[in-house]
Amino acid sequence: MKYDYDIVIVGAGMAGATLAAMLTPLDLKVLLTDVEAPVPFTGGDTGVRVSALGRASARILDAAGAWSSIVAARAAPYRAMKVWDSGSSGELSFDAADAALTELGWIVENQLVQHALLERTAQSRTVRTAWRTDIEAAEFADDAVLVKTGGRVVRCALLVGADGANSQVRELAGIGAHAKGYGQRAVVAVVTTALPHQDTAWQRFLDGGPVALLPLPNGRCSLVWSLPDADAARVLVLDEAAFCAELSAAIEHRLGPVTAAGPRAAFPLSRMHADEYVAPRCALIGDAAHVVHPLAGQGANLGLLDAAALAESLQDAVRAGATPGAWHALRRYARWRRAHNAVMQEMLDAFHRVFMSTNPLLRSLRGAGLNAVNRLGPVKTQMVRYATGEQGDLPAAARPRAGFR
Repeated sequence: MKYDYDIVIVGAGMAGATLAAMLTPLDLKVLLTDVEAPVPFTGGDTGVRVSALGRASARILDAAGAWSSIVAARAAPYRAMKVWDSGSSGELSFDAADAALTELGWIVENQLVQHALLERTAQSRTVRTAWRTDIEAAEFADDAVLVKTGGRVVRCALLVGADGANSQVRELAGIGAHAKGYGQRAVVAVVTTALPHQDTAWQRFLDGGPVALLPLPNGRCSLVWSLPDADAARVLVLDEAAFCAELSAAIEHRLGPVTAAGPRAAFPLSRMHADEYVAPRCALIGDAAHVVHPLAGQGANLGLLDAAALAESLQDAVRAGATPGAWHALRRYARWRRAHNAVMQEMLDAFHRVFMSTNPLLRSLRGAGLNAVNRLGPVKTQMVRYATGEQGDLPAAARPRAGFR
């Protein structure tokens, strides 16, 4: 069967660009498309959209050929986490040293990650890109997909949806999804605090949602503040002084007063899970397959694990003589990732419900639970090693290896 492209990836965000970069060793013809043109990373003002990337994600990006340039540009390691509850006396802290690690992860701008990945794919002879290009239609057959894009029809062996929560690929493939909104928005900004962040991620659970200050390389912090919709709309229009004062109180002045805040933005919070991750000649990764609450910063990490797992499944199939769209390869990927993501989503939902509750008994119990875990060193160590990607059923690219941390 002759294909115009072996694989068409729709969506060039972190998950889609990672998959494209990881496929370059297979010498497959890949088309990476997006409805928007990527904005080049210039090293100017720090972007408001950042991700807390765990160690497994760093290893995936290293395998994709992008991590060294990300670190060379700017990535802030965080070596500790402080979590506490406004509704109880509960407090929990994690330290990388307790798990014999040098860091728990890194705070990195999304734009920088995408830029580094696209620079890597630009060096490939086999990856082509098409910006400001929509997928107009897709016809799935046993041996190929006919994709109408940019006014032409291309034949491919596999169509990958990495095109976000409202995935057009998911819709074209006839895959359903279950979604719900949280009635919250995440307010994001870059802020300056009077005291240094100490390479620590700070998070306080409030009645309306968690507020987090994440360390940035320049000594400032990235703010992610989950608020009910009405409260988010209100704080977005506060003047800078009033916003800083309210944020300082919300984070309980743990870093002293917030002295400055850059431009603010907000995005709605919801959860979504696709009914299936694959269909014949089609696979979904990243937010096209699942969306989780950002309270634990796991969204980007799950998407990168999807990309690495799919790349590994396709690599093994192709090297065994199958086409990239072989059903056994897609089913392997779906079995590997869907159950793991479902467990993570339910766990985060449970945390959200517990910490949003105003029930006095539940508040007391959650505080006692946080304090109990904080006293159990071996339990905390296991939590750290699992959350950072030091253990678990990981793709090969995500596993600890000699020569990379």
